[in-house]
Amino acid sequence: MSAIKIKNLHKRFQDNVAVDDISFDIPYGKITALLGSNGAGKSTTLNMIAGILIPTSGTIEFGGKNFNDHYKEIKSNLGYLTCDMALYESFSVLETLQLLGELKGFTRKRTMDRIEELVDRFSLAEILEKHYSELSSGQKQRSLISASIIHDPDILIFDEVTASLDLIISKNIMDFLKEEKERGKAIIFSTHILSEVEYLSDRILMIEKGKLVKETDYRELIRSSNSKNITEAFYKALKEEAA
Repeated sequence: MSAIKIKNLHKRFQDNVAVDDISFDIPYGKITALLGSNGAGKSTTLNMIAGILIPTSGTIEFGGKNFNDHYKEIKSNLGYLTCDMALYESFSVLETLQLLGELKGFTRKRTMDRIEELVDRFSLAEILEKHYSELSSGQKQRSLISASIIHDPDILIFDEVTASLDLIISKNIMDFLKEEKERGKAIIFSTHILSEVEYLSDRILMIEKGKLVKETDYRELIRSSNSKNITEAFYKALKEEAA
């Protein structure tokens, strides 16, 4: 079952076409990896899905509903995180999570129950009373993930969220995404770390120069390119598109 249907999506910034007439679905219960070189259009695509950017043309539907008519309902069901986000500097992590939970319409009790779940999942106990500026990079990322999913959304959109993190924190985040998939959630993520694609993804969408050039999975990508691993297969695919 599709969580999101994207049809003929196009985004232009003045003379630059960042996303060029792409169409695909994002299903529930699957992890979709969005791959491409720098500037391929990955972040622009994810920003449009998350409602941060308005498409120049094309449609994005969530269960048959579009952002224009159902903005509040759709946003309440999305969890979105990029590598350049931050929390409020003047609040502690706990205060931020409480505020975000209540802004999502949770009661005080439900918010605190959800915070307890996140504290256990992401080992937040030692940083709850700290401000964002006091945290290490790994602590910041754990707190950001918690903030982005405080409302337990059904659709998760993660853009390069393990960049610059150590192996342990990255593995923790990837295992969390696997757990959310098993709960039936729809997940789409972008990364330059191809081992993450192999570890996580059920399917791959490859974008180059704003166009969707390949829809596959990592096993088929390796097999069809006669490669030894996903890194070699990805570079062969990029060369093929550049030729």
